[in-house]
Amino acid sequence: MVDFLKKHIQNQKNILAINAAIPHMFGLNEIKENYPKHYKDVGIAEQESIAFVAGAVKESITPIWFENSTPLQRAYDQLSHDVATNDLPVVMVVIGGGVTNTSKTHVGVFDNMMIANWPN
Repeated sequence: MVDFLKKHIQNQKNILAINAAIPHMFGLNEIKENYPKHYKDVGIAEQESIAFVAGAVKESITPIWFENSTPLQRAYDQLSHDVATNDLPVVMVVIGGGVTNTSKTHVGVFDNMMIANWPN
């Protein structure tokens, strides 16, 4: 994914990688360091990342949203209301879920059920 981003950034595409405090999970440190105008980290604020994504689309920016599966439910309302019901062209990259073998909260088994119910 990083090579995809670099290619489009180097071709002057108005593209923005957005995530919430976990650039290392997606290999985004290179984008963060070498192309800071094409990267936004909102901190541990998944809801804010979706509001930021929706605003980016409205400004003719192509956002690519990177999120770990674990906090996906925190952004559920924003994804449903701000992105899906407004039929915004947002690319979502969601990975992970299992951070540890002992955690009952860090699993991604419900991701597909959550997302499958959204319109558009």
